[in-house]
Amino acid sequence: RESLGGRAGMTLDLWRVHAEALIASDMPARAERALAEALAACGDEESGRSAELRALRGGLLTDAGRYEGAEAELLRAERFFATYAGGGSHHAEVVRTLVRLYENTDRPGDAARWRAKLE
Repeated sequence: RESLGGRAGMTLDLWRVHAEALIASDMPARAERALAEALAACGDEESGRSAELRALRGGLLTDAGRYEGAEAELLRAERFFATYAGGGSHHAEVVRTLVRLYENTDRPGDAARWRAKLE
């Protein structure tokens, strides 16, 4: 990432688009690897790009039934969008995915709490 300098953001965008194409092509394992690589490149960075990658990975893990990893990624993305992006469409999508995760894991109280944030 350091060697990319000012091109790092564009590279993260390309990783995200690549992962989205893999998901659309029904290749979730390859998409998950691409997202893991992109997030490793981000390190501990908190940015809109890293939050988008985390949200995408969280949705992918939710769909795969890997809820513990999904929850961590989604909550981190949600915190960023709620704090720095003032909510918006990315935030709403993350919240919808959290609701789905909690419904799938028989946590109706958590699902209801997050669903209320959409209203």
